[in-house]
Amino acid sequence: MAVLLAGARGLGDRWRPGAADLVRGAAVVYMATTGVVYGLLLVGYTEQLDTNVVWADTVVHRVMPIVLVADWLIAPPRTRLTVRRALLWLWYPLLFVVYSLLRGPLAGWYPYPFLDPGQAGGVAAVAAYCVGITLFIVLMTWATVTIGNTQRQFRQAGPSRPGAPGDIEQMV
Repeated sequence: MAVLLAGARGLGDRWRPGAADLVRGAAVVYMATTGVVYGLLLVGYTEQLDTNVVWADTVVHRVMPIVLVADWLIAPPRTRLTVRRALLWLWYPLLFVVYSLLRGPLAGWYPYPFLDPGQAGGVAAVAAYCVGITLFIVLMTWATVTIGNTQRQFRQAGPSRPGAPGDIEQMV
């Protein structure tokens, strides 16, 4: 994601307007999902997931999800996003799951316990986890677009009266 964002910044005007906002929004959804899935399903699997570097585990799974959501709230997208376009954000997690489920039996290894039918309680349990996480991602996509557009409109409208919160330029 960092490479995509850096590349988007480097392209400047040559990139389609709103593309950087779409990439940023995807990063928000992916990191929020990372934080929630980690908190609900993966805490306690430190050894198995090889996440025993405590500071890195904390930064990736706890701090960065909060930072990216806060960044989205503080610095909303510059262009109006649509849920229809944002649903493109589903391609990455869906491809990851399909790849993991196809590769898992061949390699004898799954990246997460909830994707391994042997650990999750069978194929039906894996399917339930995948459906639940997908629904969460769809909900997060809708929320990210809606909140981003609302924050963007609020920012564009400016303060309602002189000295109102958000009118920092006049105070300095």
